[in-house]
Amino acid sequence: MRGILASGFLMLSVVGSIAAEPTMPAPNGVKASEIVAAIEKREGYAYLGSIELKDDNYRVVYYMSDGAEVTITYSSATGQPVAPEAK
Repeated sequence: MRGILASGFLMLSVVGSIAAEPTMPAPNGVKASEIVAAIEKREGYAYLGSIELKDDNYRVVYYMSDGAEVTITYSSATGQPVAPEAK
């Protein structure tokens, strides 16, 4: 019985997240494709891992030809890197 309830809850969670409002970049901001195009020109760039938009910023993960993973957050308004928050 618990398995059925857990499955139902999981299904509702997934459906709820699908119905959520999409995140939009800053009005008149920089397109994700422009940021990716600039990254692709970097020496040693290998491939794009992921890009997501959250809180008006693009979080980009990409990989270098030596296998290094790079994660940078860019402002969707300016296209410039955002300094990491101090912890």
